[in-house]
Amino acid sequence: MKSLTGNLNLILQIKKGNSWVNHKMVTDENVTIPSNGLIKLDIGGNYGWNLKNVSVNSPGQYRIYGELKNSDGMISSSWEFNVQ
Repeated sequence: MKSLTGNLNLILQIKKGNSWVNHKMVTDENVTIPSNGLIKLDIGGNYGWNLKNVSVNSPGQYRIYGELKNSDGMISSSWEFNVQ
């Protein structure tokens, strides 16, 4: 297995009606995931979510959307949460 290099985007999105709308771009960086390794998206390197001091105060339905894109395609995932 070889390392994987691509553009990592971590975005805070808010739900408006039936659509997810970008609320804040948290990370937009080129990264390399080492062979047989991982990147901890919560605290890893310079791009970890928790290192960016992101907070939400307005009530609503939110999600963290992450994607890694390169010439081979895209990998994406999300996690939803509510602020009351």
